[in-house]
Amino acid sequence: MDQGPDIYKTLPSISVIVPNYNNNQELAKCLRHLNKQTYPGRLLETIVVDNGSSQSISDIMLQFPNVIFDTVTSQKSPYACRNLGIRRSTGEILALTDSNSYSDHNWIMNAVKTMLDKNYDIVAGDIIFEVSEELTTADKLEILLYPDLEQISNSGRTATAKNLFVKRSIFKKIGLFIQVRSNGDSEFVNRAVEHKVSFGTAKDSIVYYKAPSLKKVLRKQFRIGRGNAEVKFHQYSAGYFKWICKAILGMRPPSIKYVRMLIENKSRNYRITYSASLHFFIWLTRLCKGLGRLTLIPFRKP
Repeated sequence: MDQGPDIYKTLPSISVIVPNYNNNQELAKCLRHLNKQTYPGRLLETIVVDNGSSQSISDIMLQFPNVIFDTVTSQKSPYACRNLGIRRSTGEILALTDSNSYSDHNWIMNAVKTMLDKNYDIVAGDIIFEVSEELTTADKLEILLYPDLEQISNSGRTATAKNLFVKRSIFKKIGLFIQVRSNGDSEFVNRAVEHKVSFGTAKDSIVYYKAPSLKKVLRKQFRIGRGNAEVKFHQYSAGYFKWICKAILGMRPPSIKYVRMLIENKSRNYRITYSASLHFFIWLTRLCKGLGRLTLIPFRKP
């Protein structure tokens, strides 16, 4: 690596936090790519926190002796895993990703350069979907529904922990993730923005992700809906009637205009065209998300 500007001569230490649940094959690939990072190895540590998988990870532990492994079994939540990893880590910057993804070799270096150049406290990187030559319905849904970097940049209030870099000082300032099943990353970024934390994006800090099966995509939307309810009830006491109305209204079929606009905005790099079947599945994801929101109502703490 060349010397470059003075700010690059003393690079910060990095802790990569990877939650895992029954993803052995993907986890191994994730760790292999982390071992190939161009960032100086002496400044890197990787921590994998398993969420009580039924699959044993003992073989992976033997393959990657340089990785720290831990377990959370008390609660099914990737954010509980991330919080444990953060507590165990020593890095000045926390790099967050998932076991079902793998990183570009310059993933860390490019994110850190952006943080140093722009003096950002939090940086969200890009996610590129690995898709088959003929896009499946699951591929299309993930591409259309996943927050892309432009959306993250424009809103400044959403991000995904699949590709997120956070200075340790920020966790000390505003606290760790709330331990929900989903949406804890967006809640964290919203909380950070409210505390006037500087937030930016790094398009060249790339993580690759392959969409799961259609069944898993729909289950994921259910979890997102439930996670959205958990976050809202964590932030304030939402009334039953108001929340039920909001959840039901969110389950309405999307208009043709909305679906076409979604395709136009989100499928610039992919071959997605409007069809009645795709419209139906987008509606189905809304139904799953709405049901997820509604299932939490009886269990809400007063």
